[in-house]
Amino acid sequence: MKRLLFLCSFVLLTTLASAQQEINYDFTYKMNALFGQLDKSKIPHGILLDYGMEFTNLEEFDGTITNRNYVTLSRLEEVYKTLLTSKINSNTNSLPTPTIFKNNLKNNRTKGVIALSGLFYNYAKFKDDALFRNRVRHSRGKFYDVANQNPYETEQTFIMAPAIQKYSGLEMKVKIPSGIFYSNNTNQVQSIQIDFGNGNGYVTMPYNQNITVNYNIEGLKTWKYKLNLSNGTSLYSHSKIKIEEGYTTVSYGSQNYQRTTTNNTNVYESQRITASDSYLGQKASVNLTIDLANGHSQITKPLIVAEGFDVGVILSPENEYGNTNYEKHFRNSLLNSGELKSLIRDNSKDYDIIYIDWDNGVDYLQRNAYALEEVIKWVNQQKASAGSTEPNVVLGQSMGGVIGRWALADMEERGMNHDTRLFISHDAPQQGANVPIAVQYMYRHVQNQFINTSAGVLVSLFSDIEEPFKLLDTPAAKQMLKNRAVNNYGLNNSSHTSFYNELKNKGLNNSGGYPINSRNIAVSNGSECGDTQFGAGSYLLQYQDTNKLSFIQNIIAPFVSFLGGGLLGDIDLWGVTVLSLFPGSSK
Repeated sequence: MKRLLFLCSFVLLTTLASAQQEINYDFTYKMNALFGQLDKSKIPHGILLDYGMEFTNLEEFDGTITNRNYVTLSRLEEVYKTLLTSKINSNTNSLPTPTIFKNNLKNNRTKGVIALSGLFYNYAKFKDDALFRNRVRHSRGKFYDVANQNPYETEQTFIMAPAIQKYSGLEMKVKIPSGIFYSNNTNQVQSIQIDFGNGNGYVTMPYNQNITVNYNIEGLKTWKYKLNLSNGTSLYSHSKIKIEEGYTTVSYGSQNYQRTTTNNTNVYESQRITASDSYLGQKASVNLTIDLANGHSQITKPLIVAEGFDVGVILSPENEYGNTNYEKHFRNSLLNSGELKSLIRDNSKDYDIIYIDWDNGVDYLQRNAYALEEVIKWVNQQKASAGSTEPNVVLGQSMGGVIGRWALADMEERGMNHDTRLFISHDAPQQGANVPIAVQYMYRHVQNQFINTSAGVLVSLFSDIEEPFKLLDTPAAKQMLKNRAVNNYGLNNSSHTSFYNELKNKGLNNSGGYPINSRNIAVSNGSECGDTQFGAGSYLLQYQDTNKLSFIQNIIAPFVSFLGGGLLGDIDLWGVTVLSLFPGSSK
C-alpha cells in the first residue's frame, strides 16, 4: 500500500515539477492520518517500521548472515533512511539528520584509512496477527489502540560497511570512528569484532583506533562483522571489498633502490611536488610516480604523463593515488599496444616515465596547471644534475591534455623554458567537453526529489546518485563542460566560457593558446599505431548481470522500461519490468 501510494505521488510530482527542490509531503500526510490516533509513547523505541518508507527490506538485516544481505555503503544508507522515516515519536533523538549523517561520514574519510560505518537499532513493528487478534483496530483508514493490548514486537537490525568498495594496496589501515556508528542502545554493545578474510580470524576493533590489515594476494574479500552484546548474544553482518595489489614506492633518489620486491611486485620511485604559484589563493600539489628506464639511475630521458579527470578526491579519498594510478590505469593499458609497449612500458623502454597524480583531480584547471609547471621545472633540474640535454615529452590524457596545453603556453608567455620537444594531447577536450544536456536534466531532476518525514527533515529519494552527480559541479567540470545544466534547470556556461577564452589568449602572440616551442600533436582514443581494432559486426560491448532492484528501482522500473530503460541501464527491459511488478525487492 505504501509503495503504491508513493508511486502515484511520484508520478504526479515528476509530471508537475519545475522548482529547484521538489518536496513530496503526501507520504507523511497519509501516514500521519493512518497512525495519528495511536499512543506514540507505547511504541517501543519510538520507531515503527509499518509507519516508515521501506527503502530496503529492513528485516533482511536482522543480525544473521545470508547470501542476500551483503552490505554496501549505499545499502547502509537505505537502512538508515528506512529507520529515519519510521521514526514516529519526536522524542527519539538517536537518528541524525541526513545532512549530519553524510557530513559525519565525509569528515571521517581520509587517505590511507578505510572507515567503517554501522547501525545497530532496536525498532518496533506490528505483530503479524495484531489485527486478527484484535490487538489493534483499523477503521476508515485509521489505526486505533485497543485497551490493555500490545500490538507491537521489537526487532533488531545490525549492519556495517566500509566507506569504499575498492582499495589499492595489500596493506591498509581500518578503523571504526565512533561518530559514524549509530545506535539507540549503545549500552548493549560490549565489543565489535571483524574477520577480514585474511586468515587471522575475528579481531576486536575498539572505536577510533587504526588497525593494520594485510593480504598476500589481491581479490574480492569478504569482511564479516560480529557485534557482541552484554546479554551474551552476538549479531552478524558482512560486506565485500575489492583489494587491488597496488604498488610500492620509495623516495626519488633512494639508495639501494630495487625495481621489485621479494614477491615480485613492482617498486617505483616517487616525489611530492607543490606548485610555486597559487590560483584563487590556493596551491595545488601532486604525487609523482617515477619509472626509470633500465640502466638509468636518474631522470635523463623524460616522458611526463598528466592524468585526466580523477574523481578519487570525492568518491574514494582513501586511495593514495585516487581512482586512477600509474600501474593499473596507465602501464597496464599499454599491454597490447604493439610498438608503443616496447617504447614506454617494457623493461627495455626508452623513456623515464614521470606520471602525475593530482591530489585533487577535479580542481580548477589553472591550479593544477601551475603544479604541472612545477613538475616540468623539477624534471629539468634532475636532467641537468644528470648531465642530460634530452628534451621532454609531455603527454596529457583527457583533462590532462588541457592542463598540459595551458601550462606549456603559460610558461612560454612568462619566458620560462619548458624544454619540451613534443606535446601530445590524448583525447583532450581542447574546445570543451560534452555531456548530453538531456542526461544532465534527468539527473538534476532526480537529484531534486525529496520527501518530508515525520522526523522534521527531508530525505533524498535518489541519494545513491548524489555523490557521483557532484562531479558535474566540480571546478574542472564547470570549466570543461560546453553546456552545463544547473539545479533550476537553466544553463550556466560562464565558467566554461571564461576558462576557454583565457586559454585561447594564453601563450605567445598568435599562438591560439598553444605552445609554439614544441611540436604539438593530437591523438583520439583509438589505436596509436593505426592498427585495425575491430572488424565490422564485432561486439563493442557485451554485458551480463544479476542484480537485486532497490526500492526506488522497483518503483520506477515499469515506467523506465517501457520508455527504453535508460535510467536503469538494464538490457533485459522486459525482465526488469516483470521483476519490478512483484512486491518487495525482488531478484
